[in-house]
Amino acid sequence: MVEHERSKVTLPQQHAILDPSRINICVRKRPLFQKEAQKGQIDWVSCTNPAILVHKWKYKVDGITKYVDNLGFEFDNTFSESETSASLYYCSIQPQIDFLFDGGIVTCFAYGQTGSGKTFTMEGVQKLAVSDFFAGAQIMREETGQNFTFTVSYYEIYNGKIFDLLDNHKQKKVQEDKNGWIQIPGLKEVQARSEEEMIQLIEYGLSERKT
Repeated sequence: MVEHERSKVTLPQQHAILDPSRINICVRKRPLFQKEAQKGQIDWVSCTNPAILVHKWKYKVDGITKYVDNLGFEFDNTFSESETSASLYYCSIQPQIDFLFDGGIVTCFAYGQTGSGKTFTMEGVQKLAVSDFFAGAQIMREETGQNFTFTVSYYEIYNGKIFDLLDNHKQKKVQEDKNGWIQIPGLKEVQARSEEEMIQLIEYGLSERKT
């Protein structure tokens, strides 16, 4: 029944190039794991950009007859299990790069269950972003004479505490300064002079996370 409903799903629309001046919400569907399929679990979700459809079992009023109710949720962009991290990056994150070089602040949050693919997605996205950071800096240097310095800091929140992943996992404190800005005094910042150095710093920080 679920496969029948899935066959009726409309074709996805082309992904939108997102506006860096506002909050954008994207969803990436992960594939069914092999162990889940072996247990007989069913893929209940269809991705038809910009919507996600959840095919939910229900019973009619007789309490016996089953049917499938399609619950739709719409976002800025949705990505199916067959689409790559690069596809997500070029539509959703790369448009923010020019905004950064114009003095903007860009924040990327990844939400999801344990094992849902957050780290997998972010690793792919980060490598593409780092490449564009240094390429953009080179262009700005040639066109305007501006020089940019890239630094990396990396911390995790674990059991309500802050730990510096680039400073031997030392605990830090979160404080508010006189202007109302949130600060983490003593958080280590390491300069990255190349794409390779920045990726190495990110990978080192990732290896220091608690699991």
